[in-house]
Amino acid sequence: MPIPRVDLARNLPTLPTRAAWVDHVTHITEYPDRWPHLWDLNRAVAEAYGLSADDFEHLLGAFPGMARKRKAFFAYLKERLEEWKREG
Repeated sequence: MPIPRVDLARNLPTLPTRAAWVDHVTHITEYPDRWPHLWDLNRAVAEAYGLSADDFEHLLGAFPGMARKRKAFFAYLKERLEEWKREG
């Protein structure tokens, strides 16, 4: 199983936890203010594994349920992905 290098894994951003039962939510994507941080985490993990923007796009495509159930969040990820592609 591939594992990112220790120095890369050690520097991955963290996400402060919240209690869903306190906030009455069922999924982290119900916090739109967290989306930028979630994007930063996803991209950092992808890069730690050596994935490109195209690789990440392929992975997103493997989860059609998320695209269907979390439409706004999925659209947000796709926008960030397009920005990432333009950087490269």
